[in-house]
Amino acid sequence: MQAKIENIMNHFVFEGIPASLQYWKNTSVGYYEWSLSVAGQPSLSYNDNEGLKLYRKTCLSYGEVRNGDVLPDGQPDCFAGLAAETRVKHERTNSDPTQFLGQLVVPVFRYRGGQKVLEGVIELVTFYPKRSYASEFNQIKGLLQAENLHS
Repeated sequence: MQAKIENIMNHFVFEGIPASLQYWKNTSVGYYEWSLSVAGQPSLSYNDNEGLKLYRKTCLSYGEVRNGDVLPDGQPDCFAGLAAETRVKHERTNSDPTQFLGQLVVPVFRYRGGQKVLEGVIELVTFYPKRSYASEFNQIKGLLQAENLHS
């Protein structure tokens, strides 16, 4: 799985603004439970800056994030956890005036025994929130399909 995720990241085309991709691996063995960890998983940055480095460091400090956990900073969940919980993509755009980073989280699935199994979540973080992440989502979706994975 890690080789597939690395291949997706290596083929992702950034659009010229500082951004990073990171993968949150689902370490839970249950079909309906999730437990995400970003430690030791692939990540890639484009035009990296201190804000993106700090965000990554914060994610690493969470350790393993489980369904229903409250994070050390008091947040009920990390944004990647929302994609794991709802099993659909979510984005944070410039339409939210309190948002200082832009984000897109995309759940990653594969079929096992006829069931759609959550493998993890790909998270795109941009230093400046965008109006929409539709093109990035379509790009990630296409790269997932090329690896026989699904969103």
